[in-house]
Amino acid sequence: MSEAAQQLITDVWDEDIWAEFVDGIQAIYEHHADHAQDRQAALARLVKAMYPGLVNDAVLQQAIARCPQSSDPTRPGWWSTLHENAISHIALIAVYQGQAMPLHDHPGSHGLSVVLSGRAQVRQASIAELNPANGVAQINLDSIEELGQQQFSVFEQSQSNLHSIEAMTPMAHILAVHLPPIRREEQAYYFPLETKQWLPGQSLSTKRVKIRNNFGH
Repeated sequence: MSEAAQQLITDVWDEDIWAEFVDGIQAIYEHHADHAQDRQAALARLVKAMYPGLVNDAVLQQAIARCPQSSDPTRPGWWSTLHENAISHIALIAVYQGQAMPLHDHPGSHGLSVVLSGRAQVRQASIAELNPANGVAQINLDSIEELGQQQFSVFEQSQSNLHSIEAMTPMAHILAVHLPPIRREEQAYYFPLETKQWLPGQSLSTKRVKIRNNFGH
């Protein structure tokens, strides 16, 4: 399917459900601006309430039908835009077992990664120090969690909202929600410069490398 045809489908089919989902997330962030635990609980209620409608949406189902069943070794995953406007970007992401989506940031954006099928491991980190001259970044390893269907992780709007995602089953479908859309010209990967087990509370030296091609998340 051509990019133009895909965009036409995105514009026409079931736009209201995505706008409703975005409105709900925004309302929760505004209402619980200073209370992360309450915000997480409210987001969980929203995802649970809207999940059946989201997974049965025509745009999402068509994207799933186009999704490759195996990975492309030259790419960190597969993705397709489901909804996009000035205040939000929502994409279907596919990640594959044994080929993790590298650690990356989300400049100017906060949002959710909701597992639609399979299981996925999400590693989250934050920047402790960055040398702009050589791109070496010292990062803090914040958390590691395994998520199943309908479970989600959040990333906050800051300069240090880093995470990586890997399927723990042959493939996992992820609904990636960004509010507002990521500033793609600033987005980067963070590649480890040392071999170290990912243990929350530790630090890791990485090399920051600008992302040249949009990979949907």
